[in-house]
Amino acid sequence: MPDILRIALAENPILLAWDAKVRTGEGELLSARAFPNPELGGAFGRITRFEPGRNEGSVELSQLLENPSKRRYRRQAAEMDLKALAYQREGLKLNLTFEVKSAFYDLLLRKKNWEVAQDNLRSAQTLLTSAKIRVEVGEAPEFELIKAQVEVARASNEVQKALSKVSLAKAALNTLMGRPASSPLDIVGELESVPQELRLEPLIQKALERHPFIQQQRYLVQKQSHLLDQAKASRYPDLTVSGFYQREPDKEVAGLGVSLPLPLWYRQQGAITCAIAEKIRAEAELRSLQNEISRMVTEAYQGYRIAKDLVQVFTQQLLRQAEETRKIAEISYREGVFGILDLIEAQRTARQTFLDYQEALFELKAAEAALERATGGGSY
Repeated sequence: MPDILRIALAENPILLAWDAKVRTGEGELLSARAFPNPELGGAFGRITRFEPGRNEGSVELSQLLENPSKRRYRRQAAEMDLKALAYQREGLKLNLTFEVKSAFYDLLLRKKNWEVAQDNLRSAQTLLTSAKIRVEVGEAPEFELIKAQVEVARASNEVQKALSKVSLAKAALNTLMGRPASSPLDIVGELESVPQELRLEPLIQKALERHPFIQQQRYLVQKQSHLLDQAKASRYPDLTVSGFYQREPDKEVAGLGVSLPLPLWYRQQGAITCAIAEKIRAEAELRSLQNEISRMVTEAYQGYRIAKDLVQVFTQQLLRQAEETRKIAEISYREGVFGILDLIEAQRTARQTFLDYQEALFELKAAEAALERATGGGSY
């Protein structure tokens, strides 16, 4: 599992694309921190009347002096946006980890089913050999041989179906790892785990404190708050200072100029209204997300409890009972008490019980992964 996760987190194209988006946010932060560039202008002309042939021209250098508060709020908003992008990437990483673990456990389950199918085929072939001998010596009717042959054909078909599901599970896991679906892949692991006693309220509290998507939305709320402050600060106009030099036929002039927009008709009412609305929307989305995360944790917790209880039923009762029934049926068949149909049914029940147990183990591991995703990752 650690190897699979390392490859997936390094090579998955979705995360690679998001890395580029985070770098875009870094570039936007640099832009927000930048000062306005000065402007250089000039004009050159030639007198065509009165004193033709003489030249005149002017040069002007101007600098916009931006309201410091407006620039500060813009920078802070960009910083919050970059942090939100980073936490969103962590959330996507958390989702990818869940998908990889689920696919990993699914492949383990498919491999286990394939192994059981192969064991069943070998048992069916052994039973066919035994049935041939019993029929030849007259201890069993011809029907037993036919039934044994049918069971071998059925077991062989189950092996092929199980192998096909293994191939599909490998393709799914390869895709999450950012590799071609047909790439060679073999994994080592177990579905067994040690169930834990968990309480719901601490899990919810932990998720609300550290889940990446909640952290992301909190920073987006702060971003909108800074943008609102920026819109309010924009009511105070920016000052432009300029220096100029002008040359005329009879004189040269150098001086300074100042320009200041007068906010008489429009004082950023529209921008402030939009910023207030965006801040309210971001706060509402945060509350909605907190409710959704709480629901996800509750759902994952209930799934974990159900899977844990089911695994305990198998380990404490069902597996032992099914194995004892199978052994009794095999002994009774050898002694002539049971027919082949009774033996096949007992073997099939024991095998299906074991497969159901593996399915329960898979559900428990999947529930653990879902609980990890819902609570924001790490141990719970």
